[in-house]
Formats: sequence, C-alpha cells, structure tokens
Amino acid sequence: MLGLLALALLTRVSAIFAFPSLHHPDENFQLFEQAHRLAFGFGIVPWEFAAGIRSPVLPFLFAGIFAFAEPLFGGPEGYLAVARVALALSSLAGVAAVYRMGQRTSSTHALITGLVAATWFEFVYFAGRPLTEAIATTVLLVGLSLATASEDELTRRRLLAVGFCLGLCLMLRIQLAVGLFVAALFVGQLHLRARWWPMALGGLVPVVAFGAADWIAYGGFLHSYTNTFGQT
Repeated sequence: MLGLLALALLTRVSAIFAFPSLHHPDENFQLFEQAHRLAFGFGIVPWEFAAGIRSPVLPFLFAGIFAFAEPLFGGPEGYLAVARVALALSSLAGVAAVYRMGQRTSSTHALITGLVAATWFEFVYFAGRPLTEAIATTVLLVGLSLATASEDELTRRRLLAVGFCLGLCLMLRIQLAVGLFVAALFVGQLHLRARWWPMALGGLVPVVAFGAADWIAYGGFLHSYTNTFGQT
C-alpha cells in the first residue's frame, strides 16, 4: 500500500503544479477567498456567505493553514500551494480505503483498485482543488470501506466511524443525503439498537460541529443548511 500511496501523492502534487489555474470559481470565492478573509482580515464576501447559506467550517480550517503557512512559505502562492498539498494529502485516505475494500476479496483486487484510485484522472486532478465535492468523495470512500466489512467486523467502534463518515459527508454535501441514507440502510438493515444507534451517535458529531460553526458565524444552529432550503 505504501507504494500506491507514494504514487498517488506524486501524481497529485504533480497535477497541482502542472495545472495551477482554477477549474471552477467556487475554488476561489467559496473557500480560499473566505479563508483569506478570516486569516488576514479582508476579502470579498460572495452572496452565499452574506445570505448565510454556506458552511464556514472549511474556510475556518483553511484560514488556520493560511495563517500558519504564510510566515514560512510566503503568500499568496506559498500558502495556496501548502493548502493544495494538504488537500492532496487528505485525498490519500480515499486511496487507502479503496485498497482495503479490494483486499477483502484478494491481493490482486487490492492492487488493481488501489492503482485505479491512485491514478484515475478525476481523482488526481480534483484532489488538490478546494471543492466540497472532492473532499466529500474522500470521506465517502472511507465510510464505504468501513461499511463493507463482514458482520463480525461491524463492531460498535466501526459503526461509530461509519456514522461519523456518513455524517461528515452529509455536512460537506447535503445534496448526497439520499445516497448516504441508502448506504446507512445497507449497513444498519433492521438492527436498530445494535447498528443504527452507534451510527447515529457517530453521525451526530459532525452535525453538532458544523451546527456550532454556523452558530458562531451566523447566529443559528445549522443556519446555513436551513437557510439553504429557505432560499430555494
């Protein structure tokens, strides 16, 4: 697996510097620009943040990276590169998760699936881009890897972790709610107390964290989510 992770990191970092331009305006205005504003005190406020329909959690996190990296690597090219590499590093969790899923069948399956996850164009190209779709994909892969274990392996700790991943994915991309419910149904089945409760408890952690961040930023628990439906 270490070789696959090294290959995945090499391809992702190469893509970051080979394709430095923005693929979508959201990369700048919905995350990096807001992180800059939080870290350095000035920046553009797009209407989504003015209306309170975007979660501030990722901007908060990247503001911390910017503030840490700017004195060491300079800016903006320096701290933006650090943030993109950090995203690429986090995406390696998805590669490891896919490898582990394949390993449950055979070492050949693990090698092939891990190689695909390490080198597939979309995975590589979007790994270093600050889009919630890409970040949520990594979290979803980890959650699915944890969920597709044998019944004997579905311990309370693993179910907590599955619920955490599904809840975090939901907070990152609320549009995935139906698919995430199907994944939870696949794991929980009819085992309300043995499986659903641990998953619900694990999923509650990111919901509370994101809700608290909304309270700090907008003055209401899960404000950006409830307000999103109010705007539609």
